[in-house]
Amino acid sequence: MAARLSVLVVLAGLPVACSQSPAPVIFGREIETAGRIPPLPPDPPVARPVRRIPPLPPPKPESSSDNLVFVGDEPGATSDLITRIEQILLAEESAPEPQPAVTQTVPTAQGDVLMVTVESGDTLYGLARRLEVSPRDLIEANDLEAPYDIYAGQRLRVPDGNVVVASVDPEPAEPEPTTVIETVKPVTAAIAEPVPDGELRFTWPVDGVLLSSYGAKSDGLHNDGINIAAPAGTPVHAAEDGVVAYAGDEIRGYGNMVLIRHADGWVTAYAHNAQNLVSRGQTVLRGDVIASVGASGGLSQPQSHFELRQGTEAVDPIPYLN
Repeated sequence: MAARLSVLVVLAGLPVACSQSPAPVIFGREIETAGRIPPLPPDPPVARPVRRIPPLPPPKPESSSDNLVFVGDEPGATSDLITRIEQILLAEESAPEPQPAVTQTVPTAQGDVLMVTVESGDTLYGLARRLEVSPRDLIEANDLEAPYDIYAGQRLRVPDGNVVVASVDPEPAEPEPTTVIETVKPVTAAIAEPVPDGELRFTWPVDGVLLSSYGAKSDGLHNDGINIAAPAGTPVHAAEDGVVAYAGDEIRGYGNMVLIRHADGWVTAYAHNAQNLVSRGQTVLRGDVIASVGASGGLSQPQSHFELRQGTEAVDPIPYLN
């Protein structure tokens, strides 16, 4: 024991040959600190193209029934329409008295029937006025099909109200070469579109969903009709018998529009059409296809704007539609 202590004392007195501090010992295990090789840096990441995510589009304004109505988008649009309707009604009131139509009495197995020969410039509506019959009766009496075109030289049967009943022999004789000419009495006053069955029966012009009703809207706007949402291209039908008074796109805010004049000063309007399928002066019957649904006039979705007016005064169409 004394020898081991002496050896430790001798070693303690020796000079230190190295200035480096001894390696620390942790739990009896020596950690090398001198001459250690630093670890290699990690491999650089493989370069890959950066995927750019496009920015989101700006949010669209929420649709509402108000911003789908034509009113407010085009200042003065309603006044333009009223001006056009006034012109239509004024032209009807100031139209000259129709000339009497010349008919021919033609013998048939059922009796003597009145026939009229279409002259150059005649329209079906104008001819019906001159004969004092409704266009619908004239069309049905002659089995005419839409668009009910007539041409000069065509012979039409005057409806049953003007049939001259005659006795029929068992063996009717051959028609005489000459015919008896009769003149229908002239009309002494302007006649509106004849009314079928004594009253107007307006029907829904489009098969769709009611988008906006008639009346006042937010921000002081007013819808003079109703808006019916339907897929683009959906047929638009005439709501009642009448004559096309306007078909075009010149009236601001309405896009492609058709105006139909009916009896007793009634006018119907069909706006925002993708395409007008009738022309001015054409006679139409209730249910005839006159246009197709669109979004003309600056709208955000396909729809049909329908107005019913007594003269120039707009009324709520809903109570009148069947």
